[in-house]
Amino acid sequence: MLMFMGIFDTHPETRRFFEFANPSDDTEVDIRNRQRLREHGLRFMNLVKKLLAFVHDNDRFDDMLFDLGRRHKDYNADVDMINIFGEQFIISIRPTLKHSWDPNVEEAWTRLFEYIAYMMKLGIIDDKN
Repeated sequence: MLMFMGIFDTHPETRRFFEFANPSDDTEVDIRNRQRLREHGLRFMNLVKKLLAFVHDNDRFDDMLFDLGRRHKDYNADVDMINIFGEQFIISIRPTLKHSWDPNVEEAWTRLFEYIAYMMKLGIIDDKN
């Protein structure tokens, strides 16, 4: 959830892609939106966990990411904003991994998310969908 809050703070233009990211005057709507944001954050973290499990299975890894991009095309995802999520994820996990964080770890996560973004973008721009 912190990752998405960071994205919405640093890149407010991303809010338009997430109907639950916009504040409401209705407390009940805000509570539902916070829950949906939390659920989306958990789905994102579960995806990262799943990707890490298949990182050595190139075909499966690529297929998962390409499919994820195709699904995000249905949500009208902006291909130019995909990289923002990897950057913010790294900012969000750095404090959690502070004892083992070093330039090599940061480089590994950066390269992983660059590749994730690349494959998702291929899925988003795929014209067979």
